[in-house]
Amino acid sequence: MVVVTNPVELGVEIFGRHLDRHRVHGMGAQQDSLRFARAIANSVGVRRDRVQAWVLGEHGEAQVPLWSSVRLLGECSEQERQRIDGLCAGRRLGHSASEVEPHKQRMFELLAGERIRQAFDTVEASPPDLRAMLEPFITAHCLHSTPNATANATLDVIRALRSAHESVVGAQVRLEGEVYGLSTPIGVPVVADTGGWSRVVCPPLSEGEAGRLAAVAEAIQANLAQWTN
Repeated sequence: MVVVTNPVELGVEIFGRHLDRHRVHGMGAQQDSLRFARAIANSVGVRRDRVQAWVLGEHGEAQVPLWSSVRLLGECSEQERQRIDGLCAGRRLGHSASEVEPHKQRMFELLAGERIRQAFDTVEASPPDLRAMLEPFITAHCLHSTPNATANATLDVIRALRSAHESVVGAQVRLEGEVYGLSTPIGVPVVADTGGWSRVVCPPLSEGEAGRLAAVAEAIQANLAQWTN
């Protein structure tokens, strides 16, 4: 089962109650991770497939970009290495709610006035983790959906689930204490194959990232309690 419909965490929770939870996957974490990697690649000036970067947490504004997980794959020039190190050092924890709000407000003002190009330029000038979170709002405004990004991420999850060999993919899955004691549907990297997801392969988190992920898990649980009661 691959859950595409939002809220992804709610779908994973409902289906995970009635099916084997290891066979229920939300595609949101893969989509967010792809967007994050693409934004970093654009900033550094390399292909997206050369960037390894994970986004955990909720599929939405409460996502947790893992700057500590960012790696540039393949042989790197000194200039590329300096750019990637500079990006990571400058962000560390990624965006906070107080940082997001003024960017969102400005973007929505521009979209309300149909100044689409200016909205894109404003978002493109923001740091990669903010850019990855804000760009879908513009795409949704213009196309009323985000079909390409959603399709690509969903296909990535399907490929992993159809493969006879284990591979790692981002997914919202229903955890029961497997990582950091979390017991809720939440986005994490998982090992998957034709049998579903088998284990979480979360990279080491900084203290700040672990704290943010725990806070997001609590918020997801609170939302689920409200939605399902």
